[in-house]
Amino acid sequence: MKRLNILLFLALMCAGMAFGQQKVAVYVTKGQDAGIDKVLGDQLVAAFAKSGKYIAIERTSSFLAELNKEQEYQRTGAVDDNDLSRLGKQFGVQLVCVAEVNDVFGEKYVSARLIDVESAQVINTASDGSAMKSMDDLLKVTQNIATALTGKTAQEKAADAAVKAKAEAQAEAEKEAAYAKAKEAGYYVLGNLYIATTVFDPMNYSSAESMAINARIGGFYNWRLPTIDELSVIFANIDKLWGGWMWGAAWSSTYCGSEYGHSKHTSLGSIGGVVKSSCYSDDIIKNNVVLVRNNL
Repeated sequence: MKRLNILLFLALMCAGMAFGQQKVAVYVTKGQDAGIDKVLGDQLVAAFAKSGKYIAIERTSSFLAELNKEQEYQRTGAVDDNDLSRLGKQFGVQLVCVAEVNDVFGEKYVSARLIDVESAQVINTASDGSAMKSMDDLLKVTQNIATALTGKTAQEKAADAAVKAKAEAQAEAEKEAAYAKAKEAGYYVLGNLYIATTVFDPMNYSSAESMAINARIGGFYNWRLPTIDELSVIFANIDKLWGGWMWGAAWSSTYCGSEYGHSKHTSLGSIGGVVKSSCYSDDIIKNNVVLVRNNL
């Protein structure tokens, strides 16, 4: 039976290591209310056990028994993180969670820290100063503490932030490179659109449409006239295109009716700094031409 227990213990140890779980000993410093200390300790142990990230070990009594042997602890009742680190190694855990409850201005203040026993560094902290007047309040506070401690550590958050910043910087660099390449090739990139350099030579609609069909810009062949919505977006971002300058109106492919036998299409233009749309007869009015294609 003894041999079987040893094998079972080793199997559990290996399972924990296989899933990258770390052992955590929970130590609640002695406060003025043993009941609150007990609930806090139980909640922390349960949270670590349920996290899937740690193997929680309830060792408060064992820690206290060991601490009671220390002369400094007997004299002052205090223990520093180096002592906890040493004890953590002695108890075969990788982390020690130290929690305490203090009375501040007549209210309970709960705080906790997670210590890496190898380096004696604090890798995560949590605190809650909410007023506690009932068991529900206590459970809520302790759950907040437990959730914060079992989440990502400060190092993990910093690593995530660094990865995110690097990805954003790379994406920005790639976007700028794409813009530069596009501009050199004679077009711009705006969202999901490629936008060809505008033609500042007003044309009627038929000529503009024909120009779009036959355009060969940047090695692409599928250019077209923009819809009125696309043209609105282009005008809204005019500062990024053509040096922020656009003279007159430009054709859109959006049909807006007919008059006297002439088809009419919507155009968008800037008059006195105010952008407005108009409905013009295709073969009578001449407007500038902006070409677009979908960025697939």
